[in-house]
Amino acid sequence: MNDGTIKVPRVSIIIPHQAGTEILTNCIRSLADNTDYDNMEVVVVDNGSTDGSVEKARELMPDLRVVRLEQNQGYAGGCNRGAEVADGEFLVFLNDDTEVAPRWLHEMVAAVQADPGYGACQPKLLSLKDKGSFEYSGAGGGLMDMYGYPFSRGRLMNEIERDEGQYNDRVEIFWASGVAMLVRRDTFNAIGGFDETFFAYMEEIDLSWRIQLLGQRIAYVPASVVYHIGGFSLDRRVLKRMYLNHRNSMIMLLKNYSTRSLCRILPVKVALEVFI
Repeated sequence: MNDGTIKVPRVSIIIPHQAGTEILTNCIRSLADNTDYDNMEVVVVDNGSTDGSVEKARELMPDLRVVRLEQNQGYAGGCNRGAEVADGEFLVFLNDDTEVAPRWLHEMVAAVQADPGYGACQPKLLSLKDKGSFEYSGAGGGLMDMYGYPFSRGRLMNEIERDEGQYNDRVEIFWASGVAMLVRRDTFNAIGGFDETFFAYMEEIDLSWRIQLLGQRIAYVPASVVYHIGGFSLDRRVLKRMYLNHRNSMIMLLKNYSTRSLCRILPVKVALEVFI
């Protein structure tokens, strides 16, 4: 007999982590303090850490699930390993250098539940260092030009806008930021998860593109707010970051464009990569 109780879908929050005790404990503490969602689990994927940071995080959240990897498999591999053990109907991929605002999770789940056409969504992403400004990695929703160069509402190139409510509209976007993104499990499984060839950078754009090729859409949910430090994982390896961004952009275009589109776009893309 139906007792009138509304079923709260299970959510798995998956956090890939490679190093940094303070960033991880701050993230876990924020989740514990600001997430009152009734049916969730938190999974930390230990990407070969050696600093004891995961053990410290578990002291704050004793029921934390931990997936231990012998070596760093990158953001893509870490998220996929977490998804393999997660039991949620919805998967949330969350960077370890984040803090969350109250009801952040409720708002994203509600947005995707309300529209079966949405396969994924992202929150409003603000800077943890300056909470009145957008954050570089996703800001007010991700967009991309025809040559595979991503940008965001609230961030163009290196110019970051203040948050003055100008992006408080729930809209469809091209890509959801890997800083904090919710994906339906069925959708994630149908497209095969993150492409581990990418290792790090642009893998969430590739994932979002493949979600759309599946016939689903991506939402920006401004009522959900997450704060992000940014730049922690590769802040001292600028050349590697540049290499991964350029390489992965090319891989993404080759994977997802039709042959006809590639014939038109690829020559210009190659020229841009060489001369810019």
